[in-house]
Amino acid sequence: MEFGGAEGNRTPDLVIANDALSQLSYGPDPDLGAKRVGSGAGLVNQNWAYVHRAPTRHIWSQKHGKDPPSTMANLIGFIAFVFYHLLGVLQIAIIAGVIMSWLLAFGVVNQHNDFARTIWNTLQAITEPFLAPIRRFLPSVGGLDLSPLILLILIWGVRGYFLGPLLDGRF
Repeated sequence: MEFGGAEGNRTPDLVIANDALSQLSYGPDPDLGAKRVGSGAGLVNQNWAYVHRAPTRHIWSQKHGKDPPSTMANLIGFIAFVFYHLLGVLQIAIIAGVIMSWLLAFGVVNQHNDFARTIWNTLQAITEPFLAPIRRFLPSVGGLDLSPLILLILIWGVRGYFLGPLLDGRF
């Protein structure tokens, strides 16, 4: 009678866990080094500590096929993450502002309502600093304001072609 998992007596997950555990080391911290203590005393390591060294480099290499990112890469990734999502919020504000302007123009929403006016002023405060420079260079097309469309295309380009690769680690 045979006992065990899919491959005899061990499952693949157990083999991976055993490999990871075998790479842990407990002992003196080699980064702190040994110190010479007192006159004529030999080298004494006063920095003996049980240091848990997780096999992050090995596991990262197996998963991603390359070394783990450096601290600077993590910082750049974080900044890209923040800008990516701030541009997403701006994108939502632009779309909401366009819809709100239509609702106000067609009389669906009352401009004299305090709540509607607060929402409109907030959307204007968020989007106008980005839309005003585009309006200066964009020729007027009848009664249409195409600056939100141009800004949305710019945002999609920055998010897709600049920030996207930074977030995926392709830099």
